[in-house]
Amino acid sequence: MTGTASAAGGKHIEEIGRVTPIDHAASRPAVAEALAVDRLIRLTETIDCPLYLVHISTPEVVEATKATRAKGMKIWIETCPQYLYLTEEALNEYGAYAKCNPVLRDKAHVEKMWDYIEDGTIDTVGSDYAPYTVEKEKMRTMAKDIAKVFDGWKLNGVIDKVILRGEVVYGDGQVTGEHGYGKCLLKGKA
Repeated sequence: MTGTASAAGGKHIEEIGRVTPIDHAASRPAVAEALAVDRLIRLTETIDCPLYLVHISTPEVVEATKATRAKGMKIWIETCPQYLYLTEEALNEYGAYAKCNPVLRDKAHVEKMWDYIEDGTIDTVGSDYAPYTVEKEKMRTMAKDIAKVFDGWKLNGVIDKVILRGEVVYGDGQVTGEHGYGKCLLKGKA
């Protein structure tokens, strides 16, 4: 969700050699998430449609939606358990096992998110459940360089290929699968 600002932050920390899990979190500040959501709110206000925000990790975003709701816009907010129970310190303790996007925030962010759960501003807590065996997770997280955690591949923010059930459905910039497969893929930078 944080788009270009986070991509630039991630590239910058990698260029200066800061590639630990906590560095990954530092490359995606709360303001990047807030800016991305602000763009979404402006767009949906323009076209007058409801908005369901997922995986919100920062109180700044929740606060911004209150003003939008006060103007009558239909907007719902979802957060995830990791943004209510874990802080960025989990990255020091668990390393890449705790890497997620949006990133984990500090204790003050977590406590404020609970305030919004309790007052009903956050509508739902959803799961981003993606189970892995311990062996598979070790393969994903064995790199000390956080930019290489995704199955050992160097991340660059561009979709190269999508394989669905053994069939390439997107590659070389083209949707190649059956009609409907890959139609929601972004072309270019994610």
